[in-house]
Amino acid sequence: MVASQNGWIAGATDRLNTMATAEATLVRFPGGVRSDAPGQLLMVVAGRFHREVEPLIDGQCWGYAYRPIRGATSISNHASGTAIDCNAPRHPLGTEPGATFSGSQIDAIHRILAAAGGVVRWGGTYTGRKDPMHFEIVDGATLADCQSALDTMRSRPSVPPPPSSTMQKGSTGDTVARLQRVLNDWYPDQPQLVEDGIYGPATEAMVRYLQAAAGLVVDGIAGPKTLAVLRLT
Repeated sequence: MVASQNGWIAGATDRLNTMATAEATLVRFPGGVRSDAPGQLLMVVAGRFHREVEPLIDGQCWGYAYRPIRGATSISNHASGTAIDCNAPRHPLGTEPGATFSGSQIDAIHRILAAAGGVVRWGGTYTGRKDPMHFEIVDGATLADCQSALDTMRSRPSVPPPPSSTMQKGSTGDTVARLQRVLNDWYPDQPQLVEDGIYGPATEAMVRYLQAAAGLVVDGIAGPKTLAVLRLT
């Protein structure tokens, strides 16, 4: 039997959950992940990534794919359903993590990895070519290891407070920058916002555009209903 780089059997599509979604989100990972503890653990990690690092984007998150590692001959961990990519186009293979993640986002990723007890590895920590989109079950982890990490993460979720219930012109901070990132991703055809954490006229205008499209009251204030549309609550 062919194994992926981390030792799990590759190509076993009968063991896949091909409808995999990150926990507590509606974002799918096409191709899926393993249906047992390793895949479930990755979906918990993805859910925390969504809440604590940056919102996951439909169409930019990937799961199972039978292929070699890019630029190598070893079978990718994607081929065993034990790896995922989060917001892949935003964090390309070969990119230094600090080029696309802020320091606080990188810290949040490390907190998530710590909660997983070393069973999940992030491509941003590779010693060679970095892969900041990528999370995988580590080489040598057993089914029991994955189940233990999964039980721990589910029993002790560490979720930061959601973004401020109301953001409006004059608001500043990381939550505003997160709002700006999501608006840019939702509306690439609109003038892109500077993701500077400052809720100025351009951000207000983009919020008004969203509100009109969603049938909400068009007031330019990112309150609970507006944030719910963007899955930021």
